[in-house]
Amino acid sequence: MHKILIVDDSASIREAFTGILSPLAHCRTAANGQEAVDMIKQNTSREDRFDLVLMDIIMPEKDGLTAVKEIREFEKQAGWTGENATTIIIVTTINNPSRILVAQYECGADAYITKPFTEQTVLQALSNNGVSLGAEAENATETQNRWDQFI
Repeated sequence: MHKILIVDDSASIREAFTGILSPLAHCRTAANGQEAVDMIKQNTSREDRFDLVLMDIIMPEKDGLTAVKEIREFEKQAGWTGENATTIIIVTTINNPSRILVAQYECGADAYITKPFTEQTVLQALSNNGVSLGAEAENATETQNRWDQFI
């Protein structure tokens, strides 16, 4: 089962992501970027590492962009490449998508999700980045795609 770290200063956003993903993956949460960096550094064995991080950009204590840069630097220093591949990081925010795209590349994130989000947009973003959460997630996305085509 995949391990996902959900990072957002809003408890309701953390709960929304957890509600979507917990039936499909093991989810842990953090309320700011510093907590996320600390959790990444504490879970360094391949079995304990997070497969995916959903990281809000605007947070207190340490913003998401700074946290992503620190995580990428830590991964580089730890030699997490090739077989020990880096963590997939998807940034999330309310901001304008074009600004997010620039921020995403500058900090080293793999993708972005804008808020508000739906179950389908979350699952599609994960699928687009190589995170397969099994048949249940694929069925939810397939059903939504058929519904979208019908409308």
